[in-house]
Amino acid sequence: RMLFMLDKREEALKELQQSYADEPEGDPAGVAMAKLYTNKAMQEKDLAKQREQVAKAKEWFEYALKNDPKSYKAHIGYAIWLFDMAYMDKAFLQLSDEELKESIKLDPKKFDNKILRGLMYRWAGNYEAAEQEFEAAWKENLDKPDNFFAQNQLVLSLIEQKGNPSKMQRAVQL
Repeated sequence: RMLFMLDKREEALKELQQSYADEPEGDPAGVAMAKLYTNKAMQEKDLAKQREQVAKAKEWFEYALKNDPKSYKAHIGYAIWLFDMAYMDKAFLQLSDEELKESIKLDPKKFDNKILRGLMYRWAGNYEAAEQEFEAAWKENLDKPDNFFAQNQLVLSLIEQKGNPSKMQRAVQL
């Protein structure tokens, strides 16, 4: 990260590649570079420069996918990023859905798949479908520390189903 912030991008990439080779549980180098560009973009006050950095981040995600098209982490990372960036470009939402489908093909049981699908459903106003995704994520991961997020999203999906007293009651119970 420090090398990136010092504008030593090539050196940063080499370090990130080595880091991923040493610790394959982490992000692939292209995904890590994309996240660094995204962080830089979010700190930028000039909107033109911000869009430039976001475009660079997108390029790095595409690099990660080209470098390893079967990488679950590259696909889900890109899907999440596209969903997060959809406020800048509505076309990103459709791309996010496509990347999520690829992620699901690669590893259908992953927690992140259900969470992102649930968030997409909530964003679209399909609260019943969101409830199902978050319920599955919550029940399948009761022993995981990040499960609070799934439970919280489940409660929000229940509350958003206004006019259904049983859903409201269940939200209060959770």
